[in-house]
Amino acid sequence: MSKLSAYNYFVNDKDRTIVFNTFSGSIIRVNKEKKDLLLSDINAFDDGEIEDLKRLGIVIDDEVDEKKIIEFDRARGVYGHDTVTFRVLVTTRCNARCVYCFEGTDGIDDMSYQTANAVIDFIQKMSANANKINVQWFGGEPSLNIKIIEYITEKLKNKYDYSGKELAFSMITNGSLADFDVKKLGVERVQISLDGCDEIYRHYKQYRDPTIDLDRVLNNINKYISQGIFVSLRLNYDKDNYDSIIELISLLGNRIISKKFVNVYPYPLFGTYLGHRNCQDGTTPEQLLNIYKALLEQELISQNMVFGFDYQKHRCFACNANSFVIDVDGKLYKCCEAKEKGNNYFGNVFSNFEVSEEYLKWVNIDLSSECEACVFLPLCQGGCKAADLTNHPVKCFLKKDIIDDLLRIYIERNK
Repeated sequence: MSKLSAYNYFVNDKDRTIVFNTFSGSIIRVNKEKKDLLLSDINAFDDGEIEDLKRLGIVIDDEVDEKKIIEFDRARGVYGHDTVTFRVLVTTRCNARCVYCFEGTDGIDDMSYQTANAVIDFIQKMSANANKINVQWFGGEPSLNIKIIEYITEKLKNKYDYSGKELAFSMITNGSLADFDVKKLGVERVQISLDGCDEIYRHYKQYRDPTIDLDRVLNNINKYISQGIFVSLRLNYDKDNYDSIIELISLLGNRIISKKFVNVYPYPLFGTYLGHRNCQDGTTPEQLLNIYKALLEQELISQNMVFGFDYQKHRCFACNANSFVIDVDGKLYKCCEAKEKGNNYFGNVFSNFEVSEEYLKWVNIDLSSECEACVFLPLCQGGCKAADLTNHPVKCFLKKDIIDDLLRIYIERNK
């Protein structure tokens, strides 16, 4: 016997209906007769049609429990040991004062060599059973303490060169400083946030050096790309810089020297969208949709990034038992949003951390009843854990409120 998948999402599209299975990723369009049969009597389909629908995941065998499969994958993502991730804050100094930054300017400090040695030992110890080790440099502006980055990188490479483990480095930076050799550091990916064009960009970034502008950052982005480094560009937007972001997308389309080495994606700033903090006059879903359309037009984002709606086998980075945010003083957190609160650390790199109550708040497979019942669960596995535990505003995946429009655009583009 067969049954309808619990993860079919239906969208009206002119005289037909789009059926999107959020578990399998299948997207089809059916007429009213087929839709009615799907919703009322799937056994009225002939054997060939049933097999096609099973192949698409829209219909499944009666004994299949999709929710248990999703939970199993989430558990494997939380408790798996194959990959470990370390987000290392090497400094709290920054040459910008972004108007939206959660870190503020208190407690300015650089990671010391003593702490760096403890970080190296901690990474080696926690990576004993892993095949892949991800190290992500963060701050402040991490390039302001490049000597510590070079020191840790060299030590880690010497430890792992002949062990058969994959060691991957990335960096989150504002992109304004490029007087160091990123390629030599082994950095493969760089994430840079942009906030608009010209004076809007200057206003949002508030650089301490007034000569730094968007043009310098764009030149540095192309410098990274020319070295074969993949660059993720995060467009931070709110109601005040939205128009400038649309202008920026056109500029990026003309300035980026190789689009295959870049991915550009939007992110609404705090207080603007999807239940953000107490915002009465924020951005709209339509504006997010327009940004995606502009990115597609400039070929700055892949169709798969917009329309893929890929099944997520795990929840966010912070939920994994083997992911750590390491503060400049060696304290351990599960998420930078937890660090914002100040006292939510669960140990440090100088001693073995214990599985504490704070640690287990993050490392578990628990979901809210709302998430358990959501048709979009396969796309986010519960979303951002910080939304449950801190003031972080974005819980659901950003495309949720525009998914109907995106599906219609997908069908139109793939006729």
